[in-house]
Formats: sequence, C-alpha cells, structure tokens
Amino acid sequence: MEDAMLKKLDEVHCDLKSMFNNCRWNGVNIDFTPPKMMRLWTSYGGIKACLHKIYPISADSIEKEKPFLHPHPWPCAIKVLKGAYEMEVGHSTTLSPPLISMKFVMSADSSYEMLYKDIWHSVNPINDDPIYSIMLIGKKWDREMPKKHTSSPRILNELEKECLINEFDQLL
Repeated sequence: MEDAMLKKLDEVHCDLKSMFNNCRWNGVNIDFTPPKMMRLWTSYGGIKACLHKIYPISADSIEKEKPFLHPHPWPCAIKVLKGAYEMEVGHSTTLSPPLISMKFVMSADSSYEMLYKDIWHSVNPINDDPIYSIMLIGKKWDREMPKKHTSSPRILNELEKECLINEFDQLL
C-alpha cells in the first residue's frame, strides 16, 4: 500500500469534487496543540482521506509552545493545496522527541509521504493565511504514541463541515 500512496493521493485530489457530494464526511476541531486545525475525513477505497485546514500560529503562542512535534500512528501522504508551512523532521524509536535532522518548506502543489513509524514532524504555517491540505492515511502501525491528549477534539457540526467543504471546493 505504502508505495502507491502518492498515486492514490493524486486520485483523491482528482475525485474530490465528486466526493463532496457522494461521501459522508466526519469532522473535528483540533485545538489543544499548535497549530490548531479542522479535519474532515471520509473513507476512500479502503483507506481514510482527510482534508485539513491548518491555522497560523500567533507570535504570542509560538513563544509559549512550539508546533507539535509528533510521529503518526499510520503511514500517510500529504498534498498542500494552498498556503505554505515549515516542516521540521526527525527520527526517534522511543517516546522522546528526536533532534531535528531536516527542515523543509512545503508550499502549494507540493506532496510528501511519511512511510515509517519512527519519523516525527511538526507543521508551522509561515504566513497569516490558513493552509489547506489533503492527507491519506494507511493501516495503523503497532507503535506507542507520545503525549496522550487530555481532551478529545470537538466534533464539527453540519454547518461547519459544509462551510469547510465549500472552502475546499473553491480551491479545486
């Protein structure tokens, strides 16, 4: 599966307009770690397709808490549709955050995969506008995850989901 994630990501990107009308979308507001974001997701060919709207981090917030450095519990592929972010990347087999080994600027039309369970990354929007991205999620790994959140994300209501879908629809 992993070797075909970027190809599948391109398929989802091409099919998004029809998916807006033909799929049931779920959504959450994730606001307990910077950067804050809204996530929509649906099933697509046996995997999960997600849409992210990632909000800029205010200067006050970034001085208090850096963008959340984390591994993912599954392989994934991401495509940035609008905006840009700095991404820090490191590697750790433990629950301790790694040293940063690479930094990238990911901008509109760029794509990448995270195919190994011990890769960590953070996302820091570099402009004052939100970032819009598509993410595909593969089968969950057997990996203990660091930092259990003390609260669950808030479920988006139907109007919030519809507004977010409309924003993504305008980008296509």
